[in-house]
Amino acid sequence: MLTNKKDGSRMLLVEDNGSGMSSGRMPHCMSLGYSEKNGNGFKTSTMSVGADVIGSSCCSGKNRRSATQSIGLARRIFLEQEVAWNKNVETVVQWSPYVSEADLLEQFNFIKDQGTRIIIYNVWEDEEGALELEFDPDIHDIQIRGVNQDEQKIQLAKDYPNSIHFLTYTNSLKSYSSILYLKHLPKFQIILHGQDIVHQEIVDDMFLLEDILDKNQLALIVQIWAQ
Repeated sequence: MLTNKKDGSRMLLVEDNGSGMSSGRMPHCMSLGYSEKNGNGFKTSTMSVGADVIGSSCCSGKNRRSATQSIGLARRIFLEQEVAWNKNVETVVQWSPYVSEADLLEQFNFIKDQGTRIIIYNVWEDEEGALELEFDPDIHDIQIRGVNQDEQKIQLAKDYPNSIHFLTYTNSLKSYSSILYLKHLPKFQIILHGQDIVHQEIVDDMFLLEDILDKNQLALIVQIWAQ
């Protein structure tokens, strides 16, 4: 979580150390109508969290291609209306959460040889003016604010702690990230608020273990019930 230097509002930061986006792929990522890698899913997910998103990406330039540094800006007003604007640094700074060109270009310093840094700002608020996301109750999680939570599933998670990830993934980014992939991927790690996300086998969450003592054989039998 970051703070917007212009108005003090909270912003959401997502970054990786992947191969990055080239200067040709960045516009596709930030524009509607593209469904390749970093395509429609990017706009759908980011715009459901906040109105605006800005990205910085470094591409190492493999396969005889030159290394590039790219900046992309997507604002909801640009996507909904036909807005005339010059494609230059001044325009990006004006509509971004950065106060100067130097502040904007400094984002590349957070990226090493390659990777992408995405910042979602103007995060959506509810009817009472509170952010739809909660950052404070759990410093290692980002959750849906109380009125939007599924209280029934939260209670079930307390009753069946073995299934907590399966029951709370719609309310908790930590739970969602832990079951995002069916199998643990080697050399791949998700970090949320500085803490590694422990991969959870979703299949394990679908079972409830119960110990039953067979009085005739005096042996312990383990029954597995699918929920």
